[in-house]
Amino acid sequence: MGIRCKNREAAPRVAPCSIEHYVAKKDPFRVAPTNQLPTSWPFNIKHEPGNPRVDRGELFYGTLEHRVRDTLGRFGINVTSIAVPYLHPRGFPDAAQHILAILTPDTDTSHWQEAVDEIYEIVSAAAAQDGTRMSVMLENHHMSYSDISIVVAAPRADVMLAFISIEAAVEAAVQQSCPDAWTSIAYHYRKHKCTGHGNGNGNGPFPTVIVFVMSGSEARWSEVEAQIRGAIEAVPFPVDVELGLEILPGFSSPATAPSTEHVPTTKHHAKIQFGIPSVPNVGASIGPQLSDTNAGTMGIVVNFKPNGAEKSQKCFLTSYHAIAARDPLNRATHDAIGIGLLGRAVDRPIEVAYPAIYDSEFSKELFAKRAAENKNPEKVWHKALVGLIKNEGVVGEVIHASGARCLAPGEGYDAPGIGRISPAYFYHGREGFRVDWALVALDPSKAAAANYLPACSAFPPPCTEEPEFTTYRQNRSLGGAITGVASHAPPRSWVARVYTGRAATAGRVNFMRRTVRWADGWITKETEVIAFFGDFSGCADDGAMVFNEKKEWVGMLIGGDSECAGYITPAPYVIADIHIMTQGTVTLI
Repeated sequence: MGIRCKNREAAPRVAPCSIEHYVAKKDPFRVAPTNQLPTSWPFNIKHEPGNPRVDRGELFYGTLEHRVRDTLGRFGINVTSIAVPYLHPRGFPDAAQHILAILTPDTDTSHWQEAVDEIYEIVSAAAAQDGTRMSVMLENHHMSYSDISIVVAAPRADVMLAFISIEAAVEAAVQQSCPDAWTSIAYHYRKHKCTGHGNGNGNGPFPTVIVFVMSGSEARWSEVEAQIRGAIEAVPFPVDVELGLEILPGFSSPATAPSTEHVPTTKHHAKIQFGIPSVPNVGASIGPQLSDTNAGTMGIVVNFKPNGAEKSQKCFLTSYHAIAARDPLNRATHDAIGIGLLGRAVDRPIEVAYPAIYDSEFSKELFAKRAAENKNPEKVWHKALVGLIKNEGVVGEVIHASGARCLAPGEGYDAPGIGRISPAYFYHGREGFRVDWALVALDPSKAAAANYLPACSAFPPPCTEEPEFTTYRQNRSLGGAITGVASHAPPRSWVARVYTGRAATAGRVNFMRRTVRWADGWITKETEVIAFFGDFSGCADDGAMVFNEKKEWVGMLIGGDSECAGYITPAPYVIADIHIMTQGTVTLI
């Protein structure tokens, strides 16, 4: 009896190779031209600004299409569809390239490489004449590796105990086998995006240990995988349990060391600011004034009462790293000691813009272009441009911020007037977590901001099918604002967040916390949320308010991974850290 570790087999390699090469060679059902690698899963289509349907199809359809289909026919390969997306590995939009993506229902791959190489010669020559580049990918998308992590409301008890039992052994093996490459360790249920099965298992989602490593990392990955598998199977366990093991390229945002080729980012595109109100709501786009590269999200609105003050200030919370770029001269100092903490004065206030300059400038350029092209008498785009210019501006200024800190086991605080604070005050469990908050005093013109929750219609269908959504619907009908603070974020609980534009999504807190290795060397255990549908984190969402079906504030989104799971800091820990570091008091409005 014991734990058996199952993984997808790959041909052993003596020489080191990149993680992308190792993963690609495990997948016979996704083929690229010789000496090229298929775009790593998970991948995204990079849309052209303001025109998400643009691709290079006009280069392909016609004579070239007939030649490609004839070639596939000669090799006996059937075709489901052919498209030309602008494809990139998720998190690396700068690596996007046009791909002739051919889908086939076939399972006999014996002639795939020959066919792809011949087709590549055809399309690359045509693309060169057009002044561009294009690659080829042939795939059976029902058989290729396309696994995703899912939320499981009631995971098996033996699986949960097995994950808990092996956690320390996995981390030790990862630290020993790839100490400079790994970025996080996750304990998820995985399934194929189409079939619903995981890791070759025909019985549905499969419990899997996932070790994410930096894109481009080179090692003898088959040996690394064998070492981790051996560590897992060596852990004594009283019953038989089968777990999957994957080593995949992936990163955590923010602060994960960059790839050697492209800088990882969860920001795929600017958020279009259409019809924004004069007073922002939670979920609104915000960013440092005068910075056109950084954006974040307006989090929960609170009352902050400084120590000894008679009146409270109306503020909102967001992530520190979303506003830190505004003051590059003092960035290192702010990272180290925060802003306005432990009695220190704020030397150079950081103003915060609504919407983020990054989003606002993109939107104005798009609206102006559309207004010039569209002669519709209703002048929709002209009105959108005028409305954005009218409502944009400074929403407030930072009065306190955490800096770039992690609370680790054994760490406490010397707080003026309070004394030494025990680390036990902070920790959910025995491990540390990342601290990443900024408190922004609202400009008087924006003081009407409130914690309005999204309408039930804002959630996509998978989120509405969970039993907790019925409770949310009932509570939402009694009032549309946050009513309390959740005492904790229990595993498997239903949580949600709002996007810019009043759309929303929901997910569950994972039953295991995510082990994250940050670029500054800290290793933390983060509360992780996996969405029922789409992304829980991504595209400048850091700072967002996370809530539950009871209309309670659960926590703040501080980051996420390359597969768009979200990391949250539970609300009680944000409130406690603000109180200790400022001696002020945070309460809900």
